Amino acid sequence: MANGESTSYLKNTLNLAPLYGAIGVKNLHPIAHGFDIGLYTESNGHGTFIINPSIVLMLEKLASSAKVKNILITKLTSK
Repeated sequence: MANGESTSYLKNTLNLAPLYGAIGVKNLHPIAHGFDIGLYTESNGHGTFIINPSIVLMLEKLASSAKVKNILITKLTSK
């Protein structure tokens, strides 16, 4: 599978347990939405990163400068 190396990196380097779903965005998207920060990739190289709006608010509060806050808001909420 095209994502074998990334799966190995998640497991062996970051000690994270990836979840697996049936092929296709219609199956992967709901799984990713079940987390504060969700990421999924498909074997064709496409993927999506989802961040819960509550996390964006938390990051806004944690940002120590206007510049950092602006970067976070712009990058994390752009579509």
